[in-house]
Amino acid sequence: MLDRLGRTTVGVLQLLRDLDEREIHFLSLTEGFDTRTPAGRTLMQMVAVFAELERSTIRGRVMAGLDAAKRNGRMLGRRPALTAAQRDHARELLAASRSQAEVVRILGVGRSTIQRLEDQTAEDDFGSKLVASKGTVSPGALSGEDNRGV
Repeated sequence: MLDRLGRTTVGVLQLLRDLDEREIHFLSLTEGFDTRTPAGRTLMQMVAVFAELERSTIRGRVMAGLDAAKRNGRMLGRRPALTAAQRDHARELLAASRSQAEVVRILGVGRSTIQRLEDQTAEDDFGSKLVASKGTVSPGALSGEDNRGV
């Protein structure tokens, strides 16, 4: 129960201090201590320390598991809505002047998926134009200005 009072020991201690300043005492029915007594306050602090230790241990194990999964080549997170072939097909449809609504209906995906695809395509086009210009970028290229003649 105490692990729900705060995320860290410092947070729980701050809460206890705030309660004490307002003359509010904490009585834990499940852990069996009362913050009106020095022993109760001490026990509360010890329980808060162990709760934080438990959270830290769990977080460390989760992070280690995620790192191991990445090292083993596991894909983490949500699966892509479209396969590579479907993304190419969507780009072809959009390039052929089909509306987003039509592409959404044809591929059976959400509108935001197609919007993201269009945004990525626009970014890829912009990047390829920069690379095509001999690998250099003019000072105003990123802001839309062209200062090559200056």
